[in-house]
Amino acid sequence: MISTVGSFATPLTTRDLPRADDLLAQVERRSVLAWGEHCTECLWPSCYADCSLYTPREDLLCRRFTNGIEWPEASTRATRSMRLQFRRLGKLEAAGTVRLGTWRAAVAKQRRNRLAEQAVAHLPLNLRHRSRQTFEAIDSRLSGAAEAVVPSDVFLMIVTNAAATPLRCTLTVKPRRGSHTKLFQTGLILPPGESRHAISAGEIMRFVDLADEVLVQFEPDAEGTAAPLDFAFMDFARLAAGTLKAEPAPVASPIASLAAAAAATAGTAKAKCVVWDLDNTVWRGTLIEDGLEALKLDPLAVAAIVELDRRGILQSVASKNNRDEAVAALTHFGLSGYFLFPQISWDPKSVALADIAKSLNIGIDTFVFVDDQPFERAEVQAALPAVTVLDAADIPDLTTMGCFDVPVTDESRRRRRMYQEEQQRVVAHAGHATEDFYDFLRDCMITLNVRRLDRSSFVRVQELAQRTNQLNYSGRRLSDSELNDLVDSDGPLVGLVLSASDRFGDYGIIGFAVVDQNSWTVRDFFMSCRVQRKTVEHAFFALLQKRAAAAGADTVHVTYQPTKRNMPARQALQEMNLATAPVLTEAEGLSDYLISVAVRIPHADIVSVVALW
Repeated sequence: MISTVGSFATPLTTRDLPRADDLLAQVERRSVLAWGEHCTECLWPSCYADCSLYTPREDLLCRRFTNGIEWPEASTRATRSMRLQFRRLGKLEAAGTVRLGTWRAAVAKQRRNRLAEQAVAHLPLNLRHRSRQTFEAIDSRLSGAAEAVVPSDVFLMIVTNAAATPLRCTLTVKPRRGSHTKLFQTGLILPPGESRHAISAGEIMRFVDLADEVLVQFEPDAEGTAAPLDFAFMDFARLAAGTLKAEPAPVASPIASLAAAAAATAGTAKAKCVVWDLDNTVWRGTLIEDGLEALKLDPLAVAAIVELDRRGILQSVASKNNRDEAVAALTHFGLSGYFLFPQISWDPKSVALADIAKSLNIGIDTFVFVDDQPFERAEVQAALPAVTVLDAADIPDLTTMGCFDVPVTDESRRRRRMYQEEQQRVVAHAGHATEDFYDFLRDCMITLNVRRLDRSSFVRVQELAQRTNQLNYSGRRLSDSELNDLVDSDGPLVGLVLSASDRFGDYGIIGFAVVDQNSWTVRDFFMSCRVQRKTVEHAFFALLQKRAAAAGADTVHVTYQPTKRNMPARQALQEMNLATAPVLTEAEGLSDYLISVAVRIPHADIVSVVALW
């Protein structure tokens, strides 16, 4: 899927391969991996006594698969087909030496496996396990005349996914004994219906010696129960010459070209957050293997982190490591303060990025992910295609890319600190969990300042007008010329800049409104998510009510245009009881909400307002 292997990219997928029947007809030699049910977490046999997830079937095996592995009868030109349905923690695993034989030998081996399974089925669990190991050792010797895997062979999978949505999975090949620090791993996407996948044995052999005993593991990335899967073939195979229609030159990785694409798109959407891998990305070396003392910071990565922080680009970490050790290493190197909501665990990195996006409350399409491993980059790109994914090799050019070409303002220089102050607010609120939320907000002593747009606030307002999505009431992007017309304007159309602070710190400029004072219409309103649900907008609209009433108006109009991203703006109107009776205009979907100056906006008195306009 991503890394280049021999003369074709790994793995080749359905569109690169012949139809299933034609593909099977090209298999000249193949293995018969002895697939069995395993668990990603527990250690047999203590798991049967200790694991709270253990739910026995009739054969007393744990329901790691809903109905176990179902084996339809094999024909002479099909593999020992498998039907299975993963449950939580289920993993498919085969162990032994991989040897390739003829189809006839493969069918014979299938029959021996079936007989062995039937022979041990009545035994206690511990004897059943030992008997299977003994059989595998004997069967490997019986297969001694078979041929070893060579680099031109493939791991071939033909599978049907019964779900209506794709299933993300991971294939792992590693030594059966000794150190598992060097292994082969790749992500696979199983679309609905039948799909075909071929992975070069040569690529696997770069990491694992297939002449020795190995473990081959296959598992879904998602928790819970997956839809049933039917495997028509899942083994190593030798294909007839010319079966794989690949170009003789290596196929370029799409990940490798992302940096060039980002550098060439200076005018496109800007990045808001960079998520860094740690091992061999931020530092050189692997923490869990080499230890803290052997690690050396990458000076170019550190320089990029400092510069991005200066520009107001948020940063975080997605690292597969032991959390306490990684946090200690970041603290040791003086970097821990740069990263917000770091995700350090053994979960897929796409899950880590999604959690960071949720914590920061910004769109995943504004994220950039930097990692040295092709597998990790591929997994994130497959699960979160909106994320820009970069190789660690691109770090020297990182800060010159167009997505990081953003204006630097006082707010942007303090953006990380503002998020850290917000964390203090969250912690403080947790201490008042049994109290009323609005009482807590009063205790925060929030102050809102409202003033006219001027040159000192222009750059920050320009940034808000271009980057605000969720709390953008009109759904528009204001141009520089529109903003210029509003600077120090004495006319009826006024640009209002909103700033906020509380006892924890200064939020900076958090909002902007364009108000027509003739009709008292709020044409545009942008607000940062940093103050979302803190009644700041309640206080602002209450201020507009007072100004409109003083001018002799009966109502304030608020323009709302729905987009794919601004539903939170409508929810804010509903919380203020302002979204109950919109007047639809001629423009499709455009709503004009009428706010009577006599209507009391709830909780508007929580925030103190200083009006400098």
